Amino acid sequence: MKRIILFLLLLSACQSVEFMDDTAQENVSYKVYKKTNEPIIEKNEIVPEKKTIVREAELATKIVTQKSSQGRKDFGFSEDGRLLRVDIEDGSWDLWYENGTLVEITGPKRVEFRYVEGLLSEIKTADKTFSLTYDSFDRLVELKGGSEPLRADFDGFNNLRVAHTGTITSHLRYNEKNNVNRITKGSVDMNVVYDDKDRVRNFNADSLKFILGYWRDDKLISLSGNLFGGGLTVSYGIHPPREAQIIFTEDDSSFKATETELLYTVVDNYLYCNYVRNFGDLLFENIGYAFYVNYFGGTFNEYIIHQFACLPYEK
Repeated sequence: MKRIILFLLLLSACQSVEFMDDTAQENVSYKVYKKTNEPIIEKNEIVPEKKTIVREAELATKIVTQKSSQGRKDFGFSEDGRLLRVDIEDGSWDLWYENGTLVEITGPKRVEFRYVEGLLSEIKTADKTFSLTYDSFDRLVELKGGSEPLRADFDGFNNLRVAHTGTITSHLRYNEKNNVNRITKGSVDMNVVYDDKDRVRNFNADSLKFILGYWRDDKLISLSGNLFGGGLTVSYGIHPPREAQIIFTEDDSSFKATETELLYTVVDNYLYCNYVRNFGDLLFENIGYAFYVNYFGGTFNEYIIHQFACLPYEK
Protein backbone atom coordinates (compact mmCIF):
# COMPACT_ATOMS: atom_id res chain seq x y z
CA MET A 1 0.00 0.00 0.00
CA LYS A 2 2.88 2.38 0.82
CA ARG A 3 4.41 1.71 -2.59
CA ILE A 4 1.15 2.61 -4.31
CA ILE A 5 0.84 5.89 -2.37
CA LEU A 6 4.48 6.79 -3.16
CA PHE A 7 3.93 6.07 -6.88
CA LEU A 8 0.85 8.31 -6.97
CA LEU A 9 2.72 11.15 -5.29
CA LEU A 10 5.54 10.93 -7.84
CA LEU A 11 3.11 10.84 -10.72
CA SER A 12 1.22 13.92 -9.51
CA ALA A 13 4.47 15.86 -9.31
CA CYS A 14 4.99 15.51 -13.06
CA GLN A 15 3.18 17.72 -15.51
CA SER A 16 1.15 15.34 -17.63
CA VAL A 17 -2.11 14.92 -19.47
CA GLU A 18 -4.25 11.79 -19.55
CA PHE A 19 -6.04 10.64 -22.70
CA MET A 20 -8.51 7.77 -23.05
CA ASP A 21 -7.64 5.45 -25.91
CA ASP A 22 -10.77 3.62 -27.02
CA THR A 23 -8.98 1.86 -29.86
CA ALA A 24 -6.67 -0.26 -27.70
CA GLN A 25 -7.49 -3.98 -27.89
CA GLU A 26 -6.56 -7.11 -26.02
CA ASN A 27 -6.25 -10.54 -27.65
CA VAL A 28 -8.04 -12.99 -25.34
CA SER A 29 -7.94 -16.77 -25.75
CA TYR A 30 -10.49 -18.98 -24.02
CA LYS A 31 -12.13 -22.38 -24.27
CA VAL A 32 -15.78 -23.42 -24.13
CA TYR A 33 -16.55 -26.56 -22.11
CA LYS A 34 -19.39 -29.07 -22.01
CA LYS A 35 -20.90 -29.92 -18.68
CA THR A 36 -18.42 -32.81 -18.62
CA ASN A 37 -15.62 -30.21 -18.52
CA GLU A 38 -14.20 -31.51 -21.83
CA PRO A 39 -13.03 -28.75 -24.19
CA ILE A 40 -14.87 -28.71 -27.51
CA ILE A 41 -14.13 -25.27 -29.03
CA GLU A 42 -11.08 -23.05 -28.82
CA LYS A 43 -11.60 -19.39 -29.77
CA ASN A 44 -9.58 -16.20 -30.07
CA GLU A 45 -11.50 -12.94 -29.73
CA ILE A 46 -10.44 -9.31 -29.84
CA VAL A 47 -11.89 -7.68 -26.75
CA PRO A 48 -11.86 -3.85 -26.60
CA GLU A 49 -9.74 -2.59 -23.76
CA LYS A 50 -9.72 1.04 -22.64
CA LYS A 51 -6.34 2.39 -21.68
CA THR A 52 -5.33 5.67 -20.13
CA ILE A 53 -2.45 7.29 -22.01
CA VAL A 54 -0.31 9.62 -19.91
CA ARG A 55 1.78 12.03 -21.95
CA GLU A 56 4.46 14.01 -20.21
CA ALA A 57 4.60 17.65 -21.30
CA GLU A 58 8.01 18.43 -22.79
CA LEU A 59 9.81 21.49 -21.54
CA ALA A 60 9.91 24.41 -23.97
CA THR A 61 13.41 25.87 -23.70
CA LYS A 62 13.34 28.43 -26.53
CA ILE A 63 10.79 31.21 -26.96
CA VAL A 64 9.66 33.42 -29.83
CA THR A 65 7.32 36.27 -28.85
CA GLN A 66 4.75 37.84 -31.15
CA LYS A 67 3.01 41.08 -30.23
CA SER A 68 0.28 42.94 -32.08
CA SER A 69 -2.83 45.00 -31.46
CA GLN A 70 -4.68 41.66 -31.26
CA GLY A 71 -2.59 40.50 -28.30
CA ARG A 72 0.49 38.48 -27.50
CA LYS A 73 1.65 34.96 -28.32
CA ASP A 74 4.65 33.10 -26.92
CA PHE A 75 5.85 30.21 -29.09
CA GLY A 76 7.72 27.61 -27.05
CA PHE A 77 10.15 25.27 -28.84
CA SER A 78 12.10 22.18 -27.83
CA GLU A 79 15.88 21.97 -28.08
CA ASP A 80 15.54 20.24 -31.47
CA GLY A 81 13.23 22.95 -32.85
CA ARG A 82 9.78 21.36 -32.50
CA LEU A 83 6.94 23.68 -31.56
CA LEU A 84 5.59 22.46 -28.21
CA ARG A 85 3.32 25.19 -26.88
CA VAL A 86 1.84 28.55 -27.81
CA ASP A 87 0.63 30.70 -24.94
CA ILE A 88 -2.16 33.06 -25.96
CA GLU A 89 -4.16 35.68 -24.06
CA ASP A 90 -6.87 33.31 -22.84
CA GLY A 91 -5.21 29.90 -22.89
CA SER A 92 -2.69 27.92 -24.88
CA TRP A 93 -2.08 25.56 -27.76
CA ASP A 94 -0.17 22.37 -26.92
CA LEU A 95 1.43 20.08 -29.46
CA TRP A 96 2.08 16.44 -28.55
CA TYR A 97 4.60 14.13 -30.20
CA GLU A 98 5.47 10.44 -30.18
CA ASN A 99 9.01 9.64 -31.32
CA GLY A 100 9.20 13.10 -32.87
CA THR A 101 5.93 12.73 -34.84
CA LEU A 102 3.05 15.13 -34.21
CA VAL A 103 0.10 13.11 -32.87
CA GLU A 104 -2.18 15.71 -31.31
CA ILE A 105 -2.90 19.41 -31.01
CA THR A 106 -4.94 20.61 -28.04
CA GLY A 107 -6.21 24.06 -27.12
CA PRO A 108 -9.12 26.14 -28.42
CA LYS A 109 -9.49 23.35 -30.99
CA ARG A 110 -8.35 19.74 -30.86
CA VAL A 111 -6.86 17.68 -33.68
CA GLU A 112 -5.71 14.06 -33.44
CA PHE A 113 -3.41 12.36 -35.93
CA ARG A 114 -3.56 8.55 -35.99
CA TYR A 115 -0.95 6.45 -37.75
CA VAL A 116 -0.87 2.87 -39.03
CA GLU A 117 2.52 1.38 -39.88
CA GLY A 118 4.06 4.83 -40.08
CA LEU A 119 1.42 6.34 -42.38
CA LEU A 120 -1.16 8.86 -41.27
CA SER A 121 -4.50 7.05 -41.49
CA GLU A 122 -6.94 9.38 -39.74
CA ILE A 123 -7.29 13.02 -38.71
CA LYS A 124 -9.94 13.76 -36.09
CA THR A 125 -11.33 17.17 -35.19
CA ALA A 126 -14.27 18.04 -32.94
CA ASP A 127 -16.82 17.56 -35.70
CA LYS A 128 -15.08 15.64 -38.48
CA THR A 129 -13.02 12.53 -39.10
CA PHE A 130 -10.80 12.50 -42.17
CA SER A 131 -9.66 9.13 -43.50
CA LEU A 132 -6.59 8.80 -45.73
CA THR A 133 -5.91 6.14 -48.37
CA TYR A 134 -2.54 5.40 -49.99
CA ASP A 135 -1.36 3.56 -53.08
CA SER A 136 1.34 0.86 -53.18
CA PHE A 137 4.02 3.59 -53.23
CA ASP A 138 2.69 5.15 -49.97
CA ARG A 139 1.36 8.17 -51.87
CA LEU A 140 -1.81 9.76 -50.54
CA VAL A 141 -4.47 9.17 -53.20
CA GLU A 142 -7.72 9.84 -51.35
CA LEU A 143 -8.84 11.89 -48.38
CA LYS A 144 -12.44 11.68 -47.19
CA GLY A 145 -14.20 13.65 -44.50
CA GLY A 146 -14.53 17.14 -45.93
CA SER A 147 -17.54 18.44 -47.79
CA GLU A 148 -16.09 16.69 -50.86
CA PRO A 149 -13.49 13.89 -51.08
CA LEU A 150 -10.02 14.86 -52.28
CA ARG A 151 -8.45 12.47 -54.80
CA ALA A 152 -4.94 12.71 -56.20
CA ASP A 153 -3.04 11.27 -59.17
CA PHE A 154 0.77 11.21 -59.47
CA ASP A 155 3.32 10.79 -62.23
CA GLY A 156 6.38 8.55 -62.29
CA PHE A 157 8.44 11.19 -60.45
CA ASN A 158 5.94 11.25 -57.53
CA ASN A 159 4.74 14.69 -58.61
CA LEU A 160 1.10 15.50 -57.94
CA ARG A 161 -0.46 15.75 -61.39
CA VAL A 162 -4.20 15.93 -60.76
CA ALA A 163 -6.21 16.93 -57.69
CA HIS A 164 -9.96 16.25 -57.74
CA THR A 165 -12.22 17.92 -55.17
CA GLY A 166 -15.84 17.21 -55.96
CA THR A 167 -16.59 18.76 -59.34
CA ILE A 168 -13.34 20.79 -59.34
CA THR A 169 -10.25 19.34 -61.01
CA SER A 170 -6.80 20.92 -60.99
CA HIS A 171 -4.09 19.80 -63.42
CA LEU A 172 -0.49 20.57 -62.47
CA ARG A 173 2.41 20.64 -64.93
CA TYR A 174 6.10 20.70 -64.04
CA ASN A 175 9.33 22.06 -65.51
CA GLU A 176 12.58 20.15 -65.93
CA LYS A 177 13.44 20.81 -62.26
CA ASN A 178 10.15 19.28 -61.06
CA ASN A 179 8.76 22.66 -60.01
CA VAL A 180 5.07 23.34 -60.65
CA ASN A 181 5.04 25.79 -63.57
CA ARG A 182 1.45 25.66 -64.78
CA ILE A 183 -1.87 25.00 -63.07
CA THR A 184 -5.12 24.50 -64.97
CA LYS A 185 -8.35 24.73 -63.03
CA GLY A 186 -11.41 24.50 -65.21
CA SER A 187 -10.90 26.98 -68.06
CA VAL A 188 -8.34 29.07 -66.13
CA ASP A 189 -4.61 28.58 -66.74
CA MET A 190 -2.18 29.92 -64.13
CA ASN A 191 1.55 30.20 -64.77
CA VAL A 192 4.04 29.81 -61.92
CA VAL A 193 7.26 31.76 -62.46
CA TYR A 194 10.59 31.09 -60.69
CA ASP A 195 13.76 33.14 -60.33
CA ASP A 196 17.34 32.02 -60.93
CA LYS A 197 17.42 30.46 -57.43
CA ASP A 198 14.33 28.31 -58.14
CA ARG A 199 12.18 30.37 -55.76
CA VAL A 200 8.57 30.87 -56.78
CA ARG A 201 8.19 34.57 -57.61
CA ASN A 202 4.91 34.99 -59.40
CA PHE A 203 1.54 33.34 -59.89
CA ASN A 204 -0.27 34.89 -62.83
CA ALA A 205 -3.42 34.18 -64.79
CA ASP A 206 -4.00 36.84 -67.47
CA SER A 207 -4.39 40.08 -65.51
CA LEU A 208 -4.40 38.39 -62.08
CA LYS A 209 -1.07 38.31 -60.26
CA PHE A 210 0.35 37.20 -56.91
CA ILE A 211 3.95 38.34 -56.50
CA LEU A 212 6.43 37.17 -53.84
CA GLY A 213 9.71 38.77 -52.80
CA TYR A 214 12.68 37.35 -50.86
CA TRP A 215 15.46 38.52 -48.58
CA ARG A 216 18.77 37.05 -47.49
CA ASP A 217 18.72 33.37 -46.54
CA ASP A 218 15.95 32.97 -49.17
CA LYS A 219 13.32 34.17 -46.72
CA LEU A 220 9.93 35.43 -47.87
CA ILE A 221 9.59 39.15 -47.10
CA SER A 222 6.92 40.55 -49.42
CA LEU A 223 3.51 39.70 -50.88
CA SER A 224 1.75 41.84 -53.45
CA GLY A 225 -0.40 41.80 -56.57
CA ASN A 226 -4.12 42.00 -57.22
CA LEU A 227 -4.62 38.34 -56.24
CA PHE A 228 -3.27 39.24 -52.79
CA GLY A 229 -5.18 42.48 -52.38
CA GLY A 230 -2.50 44.78 -51.04
CA GLY A 231 1.17 44.99 -50.22
CA LEU A 232 2.73 43.25 -47.21
CA THR A 233 6.39 43.57 -46.22
CA VAL A 234 8.50 41.95 -43.51
CA SER A 235 11.31 44.03 -42.06
CA TYR A 236 14.02 41.83 -40.51
CA GLY A 237 16.56 44.52 -39.73
CA ILE A 238 20.24 43.78 -39.20
CA HIS A 239 21.49 40.35 -40.28
CA PRO A 240 21.42 37.84 -38.62
CA PRO A 241 18.04 39.03 -37.36
CA ARG A 242 16.51 38.47 -33.94
CA GLU A 243 13.47 40.65 -34.60
CA ALA A 244 10.93 41.11 -37.39
CA GLN A 245 8.11 43.54 -38.09
CA ILE A 246 5.10 43.05 -40.37
CA ILE A 247 4.31 46.20 -42.37
CA PHE A 248 0.75 45.90 -43.62
CA THR A 249 -2.43 47.93 -43.25
CA GLU A 250 -4.21 44.98 -41.61
CA ASP A 251 -1.39 43.63 -39.44
CA ASP A 252 1.07 45.26 -37.03
CA SER A 253 2.68 42.06 -35.69
CA SER A 254 6.23 42.16 -34.37
CA PHE A 255 8.37 39.14 -33.48
CA LYS A 256 11.35 38.75 -31.18
CA ALA A 257 13.54 35.66 -30.67
CA THR A 258 16.91 34.66 -29.25
CA GLU A 259 17.74 32.52 -32.30
CA THR A 260 17.48 33.50 -35.95
CA GLU A 261 16.30 30.09 -37.18
CA LEU A 262 13.37 30.01 -34.75
CA LEU A 263 12.45 33.57 -35.74
CA TYR A 264 12.41 32.43 -39.37
CA THR A 265 10.28 29.39 -38.45
CA VAL A 266 7.58 31.46 -36.78
CA VAL A 267 7.48 34.23 -39.39
CA ASP A 268 7.49 31.71 -42.29
CA ASN A 269 4.56 29.81 -40.83
CA TYR A 270 2.72 32.98 -39.87
CA LEU A 271 2.94 34.32 -43.43
CA TYR A 272 2.03 31.01 -45.03
CA CYS A 273 -0.85 30.15 -42.72
CA ASN A 274 -2.45 33.60 -42.81
CA TYR A 275 -1.60 35.10 -46.18
CA VAL A 276 -0.23 32.65 -48.76
CA ARG A 277 -2.67 29.76 -48.57
CA ASN A 278 -6.43 30.04 -48.93
CA PHE A 279 -7.41 27.12 -46.72
CA GLY A 280 -10.95 25.80 -47.07
CA ASP A 281 -12.99 22.74 -46.34
CA LEU A 282 -11.74 21.05 -49.53
CA LEU A 283 -8.21 20.82 -48.03
CA PHE A 284 -6.48 21.62 -51.32
CA GLU A 285 -5.72 24.97 -52.92
CA ASN A 286 -3.46 25.46 -55.93
CA ILE A 287 -1.35 28.46 -54.90
CA GLY A 288 -0.93 27.24 -51.32
CA TYR A 289 0.21 23.81 -52.49
CA ALA A 290 2.62 25.04 -55.19
CA PHE A 291 4.23 27.48 -52.75
CA TYR A 292 4.39 24.90 -49.94
CA VAL A 293 6.29 22.23 -51.89
CA ASN A 294 8.70 24.83 -53.27
CA TYR A 295 9.34 26.89 -50.12
CA PHE A 296 9.05 24.28 -47.36
CA GLY A 297 10.15 21.33 -49.50
CA GLY A 298 7.30 19.15 -48.24
CA THR A 299 5.36 16.31 -49.83
CA PHE A 300 1.64 16.18 -50.59
CA ASN A 301 1.12 14.16 -47.37
CA GLU A 302 3.00 16.78 -45.34
CA TYR A 303 1.04 19.56 -47.04
CA ILE A 304 -2.22 18.08 -45.70
CA ILE A 305 -0.84 17.80 -42.15
CA HIS A 306 0.49 21.36 -42.30
CA GLN A 307 -2.99 22.76 -42.93
CA PHE A 308 -4.00 21.56 -39.43
CA ALA A 309 -0.62 22.44 -37.89
CA CYS A 310 -1.33 26.04 -38.95
CA LEU A 311 -3.90 26.40 -36.16
CA PRO A 312 -1.54 27.90 -33.52
CA TYR A 313 -0.19 30.40 -36.08
CA GLU A 314 -3.54 31.70 -37.29
CA LYS A 315 -4.63 35.19 -36.34
